[in-house]
Amino acid sequence: MRHQVFAHGVLYQDDAADYITKRFGPQFTYENDSGGVSIASSVLDSFRRLTRDGVVWVVQDIERDGDVVRHICRLEAAKPDSEKPES
Repeated sequence: MRHQVFAHGVLYQDDAADYITKRFGPQFTYENDSGGVSIASSVLDSFRRLTRDGVVWVVQDIERDGDVVRHICRLEAAKPDSEKPES
C-alpha cells in the first residue's frame, strides 16, 4: 500500500482491500455496512504508523468507473510540527 500511494499519489481503499484479500487472506479485511470489502483496523494502524507524516485517508466523493468512491488514500505534504494539531 505504501509503495502504491508514494508511486502514484493516490490509493483507493477498495483496490487496497481487494489486493490484501487476494494476497494475504480475508482475515485482514472485512465486509463493511455497504457490502464492500474494507481493510481491517490492525492493517490500517500499521499503515498509518509507516506513513504518518505524508499520507492521509480522506473521505471524498469521486466517480471512478461509474461508481462513487468515498475513501481514498492520498499524499499530503508533511506539515511542520508547528502546524500539526495538538493530540
